[in-house]
Amino acid sequence: MSDWPGCDHEKESLTRAYLDRLLQDQTLFRCVNPACKQIFERMEESHKPPERIAPDGQLLSEKHALHLQKCRYRCSSCRENFCLDCKTMPYHTGKTCEEHKESLAKVRCKYCNTVLPWRGSSQEAVCTSEDCIRRKNKACGKRLTCGHNCDGIAREKRCLPCLTCNDKGAEFCNLCWIEDLRAAPCVQLRCGHIFHWHCISKRLELRWTSSKISFTFAK
Repeated sequence: MSDWPGCDHEKESLTRAYLDRLLQDQTLFRCVNPACKQIFERMEESHKPPERIAPDGQLLSEKHALHLQKCRYRCSSCRENFCLDCKTMPYHTGKTCEEHKESLAKVRCKYCNTVLPWRGSSQEAVCTSEDCIRRKNKACGKRLTCGHNCDGIAREKRCLPCLTCNDKGAEFCNLCWIEDLRAAPCVQLRCGHIFHWHCISKRLELRWTSSKISFTFAK
């Protein structure tokens, strides 16, 4: 039996109306990335959240771990991660939505995270310490297509992949094991690993003390 005239149009209208109702009821959600808008279902987690590391290198508190488990989503289409409650992208690990909103009013040094004596927001705010100023002068700082600033070094032919979008910024540099990657300008080797530029430079400057290649000479 053939459909009556205009059936396809009616079906499409009904589908859109039903979808809008599900979105209003928060049964379904859209990706907050304006370039994506993928639709997915919210899944409730009942098990205890696993231990997670905060950007400061410490374990997340139970409150923050539960918030991460409930609200942090990664879109299967565009691979962006975001907070489902406050729609922040990327997700604010280590903070609730209220704490994240409050922290936005504070300007911190890009490299040492010291609170600076002015308000507003700036990705490139740096304190007056010699070390941080030196790092800023070495940094690329170009604005990437995602909206974040490049954490690579200046005058490189190709910018470093975004450490924020790739969830790499909070990882420790595997050479110094003291600071996270976003604490200093970085370089990516051909193998794909990312290190602080000054850590790589130190290794190359001091070189190796024997035929066996190791980094003990740099301690």
